Amino acid sequence: MRKIKNIIMIVMAITLLVGDISLAAWVIRDGDKVFIEDRRGERWDVSQAQTLGFDPHGFQYGIGKNAITPLGEKDVKEARVASFFNARIIGISINDKAHAYSIDRLRYHETANTTLAGKAIVAGY
Repeated sequence: MRKIKNIIMIVMAITLLVGDISLAAWVIRDGDKVFIEDRRGERWDVSQAQTLGFDPHGFQYGIGKNAITPLGEKDVKEARVASFFNARIIGISINDKAHAYSIDRLRYHETANTTLAGKAIVAGY
């Protein structure tokens, strides 16, 4: 047991000292443009940020484009009474129509794209 604790402590120390380098972006210069490239090979133009004094080597690309998919029309139902009294929701109503979005579901999708009363709407969390 003591050996496992020591190994865990060593791994934690190395992580703190080195940091998470997996998010570090590659910097690519192409003429007067500066890009960072994520692990999927997608390039992001950071030329303007560099002209404002930001160092492109300090950027991280995060999880990348389209990594979090929004809830769509098929995922959204017209508002019904929550089955749990403590359910947390975000709601919107237009005229006599309403939608409710569970925060538990939005936590993983962040947005819900749908229509309500003939208008395009997005709910975000």
